[in-house]
Amino acid sequence: MYCSLHFRDEIVGYVILRNPEFLYDHPEQFDIQSALLKRLENLFKQKVLENTNNELKNLYNHDALTGLYNRVACNEMVIPMFAELEAQNVGCTIVFLDVDDFKDINDTYGHQYGDELLKTVARVLDEQKPEGSMVYRFGGDEFIVFIPGDRHDTAEKYIKRVYDIMEQHSLFISHGIIYTRPGSGKSFDDYLVSADTKMYQLKQQRKQKKDSNFLKGVDISSVPMMVDNNIQIMDREGHVCRVFDFLKLNNVNSVRLRIWNEPDKVPESKGYCSLTYVLEMAHIIKKYKMHFLLDFHYSDYWADPGQQNKPDAWKNLSFDELKEAVHKYTYDVLYRLKIMDCAPDMVQIGNEIRSGMLFPDGAVPQYRQLAALVNEGIRAVRELLPETKVMIHLDQGGRYNCIMPWFDSMFNAGMLPIDAIGLSFLFVLAWYLHGFEGYYEQAHKII
Repeated sequence: MYCSLHFRDEIVGYVILRNPEFLYDHPEQFDIQSALLKRLENLFKQKVLENTNNELKNLYNHDALTGLYNRVACNEMVIPMFAELEAQNVGCTIVFLDVDDFKDINDTYGHQYGDELLKTVARVLDEQKPEGSMVYRFGGDEFIVFIPGDRHDTAEKYIKRVYDIMEQHSLFISHGIIYTRPGSGKSFDDYLVSADTKMYQLKQQRKQKKDSNFLKGVDISSVPMMVDNNIQIMDREGHVCRVFDFLKLNNVNSVRLRIWNEPDKVPESKGYCSLTYVLEMAHIIKKYKMHFLLDFHYSDYWADPGQQNKPDAWKNLSFDELKEAVHKYTYDVLYRLKIMDCAPDMVQIGNEIRSGMLFPDGAVPQYRQLAALVNEGIRAVRELLPETKVMIHLDQGGRYNCIMPWFDSMFNAGMLPIDAIGLSFLFVLAWYLHGFEGYYEQAHKII
């Protein structure tokens, strides 16, 4: 005999009587059987209510995105635990963490990508946490780890594990770590503020180091021509702005200017990129406190692998006279900039000179003559501006088999030491970028 159990309007189970004839012989037992069914239904209702309460409590004190404890849980669970440890004269560790450049990540890749990133961070923090610790999401991209007990080594090892795993995911975080001192009179919130402050100090130190080491640059040699032709620069909102304000807005901290010897002699140049224009632009670059790279083409117009024409004034010089001209011209330009307090931070000797420069005298494979010409430019920089870096610039960036043999040949031919390598990359050719990281490491070894 089957007797159904109900919850609201649904059947949630059955009670099976294996010997229903007993009830026919003893009808008074029907009341007992009915009471039993009612009791079972009540027990089921209580269990459902208990589960529902647990689910609501879980929603109440857990973060919906990451599944970690939230700030409510911190107030209800961590702070009382902290107070208890304080009363027992036992210290603990508080770690405050957040994701580096999270706003930029969201703006670049979208909020869905950002959410997945936060889930990854939460999972790593939770999986690696020391036994007995609690991890919760404080808000946004900020997380807090509470490690009870005087376990300084444990906390340091935990942070190292987290950093190592994050790096494997190409994620970078910053942290502040505070060890509490029982009896100091400080509250949990006081320690939390201290950990937060330490985290932002670390973040600021990293940012300053990153900003000082990494140059995000553009070549703005064409700006005077754009201005003369009433071409306006606009930001993303469509507001007209000055060029250097636009660069600062987009975190550009380095500017390159090219210089042509006597561009007035080449009609196509329209006279731009002369020393006069360079002096004017260099003054503005320094005013905006930006890194300044000066690109010597050693030509009256464009110099590139297909055309490395001598300046018209140098066409009939002997090779020794040509070397002297390179040195004197480089020195004189740099001197004019120096006395204006606009000296470049880096100087580029030639533009895309893989095929040589100042043809035909410095054309490859005449590496000894090319090295001799390049050295005159390098010497001029070292003599006048010893702190200024020297760059050699080639085309075919990404083709290591083109770059390394060139430098081998040039150094064997006596080229002086340099500080940096500049490479032209054609990003439309995606395969150029294959294995770029390995290529960068190889190129770095050259200098």
